[in-house]
Amino acid sequence: MFTMGPPMWGDSAIDPYFLYVKSLLHFEDAPGTTIPVDQIAGVTWNNSNGARAVVSASDARFGNSSLSRPATGGSPAGGLYT
Repeated sequence: MFTMGPPMWGDSAIDPYFLYVKSLLHFEDAPGTTIPVDQIAGVTWNNSNGARAVVSASDARFGNSSLSRPATGGSPAGGLYT
């Protein structure tokens, strides 16, 4: 058996590693969104090949939505990049 400390939720006063986070994507945007919001200020994401990667509520596992890459349309290499 082991003991875990309190959860770390991205507050630099609690999480000593938060200063090293370069990008933080939750994918909790509205379904159909092609450019997700990054929680770290100043980071901009782009979506290659049109709407290849979208936020979808139908594939959610750990919240209300997730990033989905449809099986049809666009290039297999399409996706998000900074």
